[in-house]
Amino acid sequence: MNTCHIKYCGKDEKGIDRYWCLTHKDVASDEDGYPLKECLCKYKEIYDNKIKIEPKNVDSIKVVYKNVLEEIKPVIYLNQKEENYALEIKDSILDFKDIGGLMISKLNSIKLIPSFCSYCGKAHTDDGVFAYTPHAKHLCQYCGYFYNVEKANIGNEFSLFFDVPDINLEEGKAEIEDTLCLEYDVFKGTLLTNGKNVNKVKVKGKIIYLKAYLNELFKDEY
Repeated sequence: MNTCHIKYCGKDEKGIDRYWCLTHKDVASDEDGYPLKECLCKYKEIYDNKIKIEPKNVDSIKVVYKNVLEEIKPVIYLNQKEENYALEIKDSILDFKDIGGLMISKLNSIKLIPSFCSYCGKAHTDDGVFAYTPHAKHLCQYCGYFYNVEKANIGNEFSLFFDVPDINLEEGKAEIEDTLCLEYDVFKGTLLTNGKNVNKVKVKGKIIYLKAYLNELFKDEY
């Protein structure tokens, strides 16, 4: 497994020291500002064998969350082949959180604006709650520093390389019991719930609106 490369990256608004892992793009300090021996990234294993891809050679990207009631780590299909590693596209490294962020942005019809860190110059991707909430202060996943943009926006590095359409859910509902499977086709802009394009799910007699449910489910994935 790739070892953490932990770096000091300044203080937060309360004056507490911050440390960042350059290997796994995640926090590497505790609540009191002390550095950790390993960062908090949940998906370290996907960085062991990054898949380097050229946008011109990619015909399809499909993401399957087998059951988001249990786990929101997906299976990625690149050109119909299963690839469960981070995707390296030019200078960008995109992981499960970034793909989930893209899905949530497009579910909310967000126009993705390219944003580049003023410290390291790398492109920025917004995940979790930030994937559907425009903001002017961004945390760079590559160097760990915060930087500001003139106008609040949302970014995702996929938009630098691919034309990604919005997701349009159709009126209807899917009834589920123990499994809620999502199938997201990035290039087609389709999101299927248990094989159906619907905007609602019915769970134990209760109707849940899918967009609001997924916004809440993915809000802490950043």
